[in-house]
Amino acid sequence: MDIIEDAYDVNLWLGQKYSTLHFHLWVGCHNIRKKAPIARIELLANGPSGGILTSATSTAFQALGYTIKDTGAAIHSFEPVRDALSNHDILRAYARVEEALKSLKSQ
Repeated sequence: MDIIEDAYDVNLWLGQKYSTLHFHLWVGCHNIRKKAPIARIELLANGPSGGILTSATSTAFQALGYTIKDTGAAIHSFEPVRDALSNHDILRAYARVEEALKSLKSQ
């Protein structure tokens, strides 16, 4: 997997885990390559839920093997979109992130 696919999976996972919340996720990377550190995560959400979603998102990326560190270099941001995916894709992403979180907690 690469950062773009992982970000889509985290975005799908968030949408299922917190299905009542409306949000937009942006991921910023210094270099879009496999397991490069994530420079920043920006999450816009309605109401006071932003802190919960931001924390959950950071933990999910860490469970998938990423570090979150802004080195000050140029950042390339993208927004993984949740639209037009099959239920199979959504369930696969949800299961993948949940399994990674379970592994992280057992360490």
